[in-house]
Amino acid sequence: MALWISRDGKPMLSVVLSATASELERYAAKELRDHVEKVTGAVLPLSTEKESGPAVRIGTPDSIPRLRDLFAEDISWLTATLENGKRY
Repeated sequence: MALWISRDGKPMLSVVLSATASELERYAAKELRDHVEKVTGAVLPLSTEKESGPAVRIGTPDSIPRLRDLFAEDISWLTATLENGKRY
């Protein structure tokens, strides 16, 4: 199943941030929106609440606690690869 980001210069999904999103998460959302606009001409809507329809959520387990359950194995692996404050 394909996920359309945009079609004919119109956004086909939104970008959703948690109301408690960090500065880095907000920056990531801005970068994503800016690059999609440069490539497609579409300006993706930004929201702190789930929009109806497809969306890209940007966050971490700190800002979206449900991620801990959804991606427990991935988070465990990322935690294990953290050494001296860096991931390899």
